[in-house]
Order: sequence, then structure tokens, then C-alpha cells
Amino acid sequence: MNKFFLSFFFCFLAGEVPAQTTAIPPSLPETKKATNNVRFDGQIGISTNGQAFFLNFGGPNLRFQYKKIAWGFGMYPSLRFWEDAPRTFVTPSLGFGAFIQYKKVSLITPIYYNSPKNEWIPSVGLAYKLNK
Repeated sequence: MNKFFLSFFFCFLAGEVPAQTTAIPPSLPETKKATNNVRFDGQIGISTNGQAFFLNFGGPNLRFQYKKIAWGFGMYPSLRFWEDAPRTFVTPSLGFGAFIQYKKVSLITPIYYNSPKNEWIPSVGLAYKLNK
């Protein structure tokens, strides 16, 4: 049993030995680093379904980009402005949906869930990207 633990310990130590590093000769060209296509962006937008409108504050999203066009799926923390009997006129809500973006303007399609009525509320709107 002790031999097992000793061999496990030495194998663990062998895995932790740092590798030898060498400098790249100046004659070899440097390679470009791959850019990360998944990132977090801040945006503000307005969407509607014809009866209510939503003030969206873009949350985390999964984003894919090709040149100046980006698309993906995101979460939309929002304020819902809607005359609903059991609730107040302004209600916080969380939606999710797809978007397509050109430069700083996005077409968004968030979907919200209305729990008192047990229904999904699809909406369409525009958003503006706040950061670079």
C-alpha cells in the first residue's frame, strides 16, 4: 500500500516539472494569436410585441463575429411597461433570444415569460451597443 502512495506521489511530482523554454530565433515569423469570439457586451434597447414594450439592458451573450457583422443569443434583463391587472405598470423581467448586429446597431428578438398568465411573450426591437 505504501508503494502505491509513493509511486503516485512521484508520478505527481514528475508531472509538475517545468519544461525547458527556448527563445524563438529572429528569423522565424511570429504567429498571430487567435482572437476570442466569445465576449460580454453592454447594450441598451427597446423591443415590443404590439401590446407592451420592454426597455432592455443587454446582459451576457454568446456572440460570433465576422468582420462588422455579429450574431448570437443573449439574455435581456428588462423593464416591462404593460397594463397588467395583477401587477404594476412597470415590472422587471428577464428575456432571452437571438440578435444580429451591424457595427453598433442590433436587431433583437427577446422572448419573455409571463407567469401569472402562463404565456410566452415574443418581441422584436432595436438595440445600441455601448462599448467598443
